[in-house]
Amino acid sequence: MSNQSEQALNIELGNRLADMLPSFYKIETERTKVLAKSPGKQPDISITSKGRAPIVIEAEYAPANKVENEAQERLKSRLKNQTLPLSNPSITLAQ
Repeated sequence: MSNQSEQALNIELGNRLADMLPSFYKIETERTKVLAKSPGKQPDISITSKGRAPIVIEAEYAPANKVENEAQERLKSRLKNQTLPLSNPSITLAQ
């Protein structure tokens, strides 16, 4: 396993997504106080754009035994200042 932290990896992934997506998407990584009813919880990456359902990405290094539960919990949440619920695709990558 790399000696790079999961947080650093999430920040780099967020930066790469920002480079790839149009500028009207707002991408935030490792931010607290973005979930409306769970201000202490922190999604790894959130992607928002006016009029579109927000997307939250949860990533975890192997063995990744918490990522699926964390992702399912996030789907019950809304981001602050967003009227649409989180987008509901579920992708699990195995190593």
